[in-house]
Amino acid sequence: MLNSLSKVVTGFGFLLCWVSAQADLSIEITKGVKSGLPIAVVPFSWEGQSRPPHNISDIVAANLARSGHFAIIPKKDFLSNPHTRKDVIFKDWRLLKTEALVIGEIKQLGANKYQVEFRLFDIFKEKQLAGFRYTVGRKLVRKVAHQISDIIYEKLTGESGAFNTRIAYITKQSTASGSTYKLKIADSDGYGPVSLVTSREPLMSPAWSADGRKIAYVSFEHRRSKVFVQNISSGKRSLVAQYPGINSAPAFSPDGRSLAMTLSKDGNAEIYVMNLATR
Repeated sequence: MLNSLSKVVTGFGFLLCWVSAQADLSIEITKGVKSGLPIAVVPFSWEGQSRPPHNISDIVAANLARSGHFAIIPKKDFLSNPHTRKDVIFKDWRLLKTEALVIGEIKQLGANKYQVEFRLFDIFKEKQLAGFRYTVGRKLVRKVAHQISDIIYEKLTGESGAFNTRIAYITKQSTASGSTYKLKIADSDGYGPVSLVTSREPLMSPAWSADGRKIAYVSFEHRRSKVFVQNISSGKRSLVAQYPGINSAPAFSPDGRSLAMTLSKDGNAEIYVMNLATR
């Protein structure tokens, strides 16, 4: 293992973030732009018998609001509820000082298949900025909502969205018998949390690989810090660092082949890079 490590720079730092396990994960934006862009997300029309398991327009609106870059126009203020291009009356939305409008349609194609179509408009230019149609299964409805959110975000801000991603976080639950720590992953909005690791000892510093298939993290099993890399789909994990002293702050290289860590095996806390294939 020593031969696969390269020292990078002296220094030490780590981030510990625990979320209470008493309630669902809540993501709060504490600071955004001074004045968010006014945008209206009209409830998508529905045609079929069995409704999708998730409300796509509500998810899109919540994503945009949570970004801090948009001011969502309340539904109660809508003067109309268009679902197609010909239904859009631009002057109605200008009266509400709306700058962007999202409309859409959902049609059921089969027992568990849906067609989802959305359009994004610039109200003042009376121009369509984006429009896509998806055919998806029941389990991918939320994913489509996040993809739509990403497209809207990029078109209106010029930056890539990150709604169609996942987050990793640590929870801590304390009882009379002690504390339980869990490493969890969820959608970017906190939906669908899944526990990957449960421990009676602290967990910290989860870090994703670029392809989203692995997570590196620090565990204090047996009361000493260790760095593990875990495969998300299989659940298999590998111990990559358990040197004397500090083993902390893992971070994958962009290609996923190397892992940077803070180690104090030689005395001082320093950053090392490990080749995961030859460790």
